[in-house]
Amino acid sequence: MEDFDYEHQGLPYEMFMRQAKETPDRIAVVSPGENRQLTYKELDDVTDVLATNMRINGVEEDCIVGIYMEKCLNYTISYIATLKAGATLVIVPDTVIYDPFLLCQFLKEHRISRMMFTPSLLEAVLDADRIDFRRAFHFMRVVLFCGEVLTTRLLERCLKALPSVQFFNMYGTSEANCVAIADLSEWYRQQKGEICGKKFCPVGKLLPGVKIVILNDEMQAQPVGVAGEIYIGGPKLALGYLKQPELTRARFIKKPDGVSDLIPSRLHRSGDWGYLLSDGTLEVCGRCDSKVKIRGYSIEIQAVEAALLSLPVVNACVVLVEGEEGQDKNLIAYVVPENQENMTIKRGEIRASLKKRLPFYMIPSYFVFLESLPLHAKSGKVDKKALPLIDKYEWIDMKSMSCPSTPTENSLVPFWADILSLKSVDIYESFFNLGGIESLGKTESKPFQLLAQLLDEMVNVQVSFRPM
Repeated sequence: MEDFDYEHQGLPYEMFMRQAKETPDRIAVVSPGENRQLTYKELDDVTDVLATNMRINGVEEDCIVGIYMEKCLNYTISYIATLKAGATLVIVPDTVIYDPFLLCQFLKEHRISRMMFTPSLLEAVLDADRIDFRRAFHFMRVVLFCGEVLTTRLLERCLKALPSVQFFNMYGTSEANCVAIADLSEWYRQQKGEICGKKFCPVGKLLPGVKIVILNDEMQAQPVGVAGEIYIGGPKLALGYLKQPELTRARFIKKPDGVSDLIPSRLHRSGDWGYLLSDGTLEVCGRCDSKVKIRGYSIEIQAVEAALLSLPVVNACVVLVEGEEGQDKNLIAYVVPENQENMTIKRGEIRASLKKRLPFYMIPSYFVFLESLPLHAKSGKVDKKALPLIDKYEWIDMKSMSCPSTPTENSLVPFWADILSLKSVDIYESFFNLGGIESLGKTESKPFQLLAQLLDEMVNVQVSFRPM
């Protein structure tokens, strides 16, 4: 490499184009962390598709495109496609991207006109105090959402805060890159105020050459409007996962029998749950692996989160499962209230509203109120591992509780708290919502002894319990 004459090889973009023509079958880029690799021809093809789409959506020579993401194949694909489209590329430093104040300053100083955001990251910027968004986003023309499901509630907030910006929603996977894109600003105008009836924003029409089929658990193709797992085909699929043949066979499959001849023979199993509309628009509802089973009931975590987000008092939320397989499990909802000044929202109020939208077994047992959701330092997505842990036998939020107000309630609360091994209980909470099933499932007889004592002292009734 010492004899390599860099000065006469031209710009990096020119070097890439020349190498792609001379050695199309050589490996161009390897991402060990993702176990993926692309040849020069594959990288050339996939960046051509993305560059064409960027030009269709208005990227020109005077555009300055900001890119932030961890070092991965999509990082390489994005900056080569941006250069192919003729725009100027600016890499946003890691030290800037997660500080709302520094990020807004960076956008203004570098006159960034187009940028990709995860919904969580842009929401964090909008939540920041003492920032003039319109001034910081003065040069911004287009924002592309990617990486997470985008709620209609957040879109409306973005449109009101940044009316001069055009918003797009882009869907893709690491294994298939960009799959579909939607012009959300135009979609919002077409909805004419009916957006509140929808929970999630569409991801739009498929990009040229990309094919989608929706399959159920029996690998049968689903009709228009019926949800299932999204399978992707087309020229942009990766070869597989580097040195992981079993995972490659599991995620890259042969087209099942009975699927249309228009669908390619090789498909990538995305793990995403969604459906196609009659006009070819794709809607993504969440992850297939967000399904859990609690006390015999199959629960879709995304449906619980969607119900929470539909409540006027909820700005953002994440729902997790507490408990190991084979043990009693519960849902924990981490909620960011819409009004940050009112952090005393009652858990009972939220639970009562959810009961009108969800069956009883999908109501979270615990609610944790936060000022904001933690984000991953690299991807900008919600960092679920950073959410605060709770000890359900120690944790209690007195501010959000409905406390006893009558002599009878004051007498009953200590008994039920002792039975449930809690410091206190909300007078409107259900015995089972507070972990009653676990208490009844214990081998010792303490819960039953305390209940018998309660009945004896309160209503002078003697009872005995025996196992069934």
